[in-house]
Amino acid sequence: MPTIRIDEDVYSWLKSQAVPFKDTPNSVLRRLAGLDTNKRAVIETRKEKKGEDKMITAIRTSGRRLTGKLLNDLWEVHARHALYHKDGTFFENLRDFPGALFDAHGYMIFQTEQEYNNCPYLDIGQKLNIHKGISSIPGYRRMS
Repeated sequence: MPTIRIDEDVYSWLKSQAVPFKDTPNSVLRRLAGLDTNKRAVIETRKEKKGEDKMITAIRTSGRRLTGKLLNDLWEVHARHALYHKDGTFFENLRDFPGALFDAHGYMIFQTEQEYNNCPYLDIGQKLNIHKGISSIPGYRRMS
């Protein structure tokens, strides 16, 4: 394999483009040059370009399933019940409180069942709908 030499600025930029615990300098360059034949990596790179948190992209590309429990632990929210939806618009109903609803950019926590049931932004039925997403609710905490 050929060896190339790069300066510190280029190396720092290359590191900033890497998915932690997954990428090598070669895999980053292949992905950015469009030479990556791994379809999933290409899809994940597009998601990241759309503004998805790099940490979320790293989780997705690691093969782990993104869940409310995982984000609850990762972001140290300490909810008893944690649910995830990529767009933050459609969930099961929260059962235990404090409960948190997560999307790819942040979360909304409800300390009590009463606070949850009285929230005017929630359409609570057999499933939970939030028409404009949880990010439209006052009190939403952005993490990305």
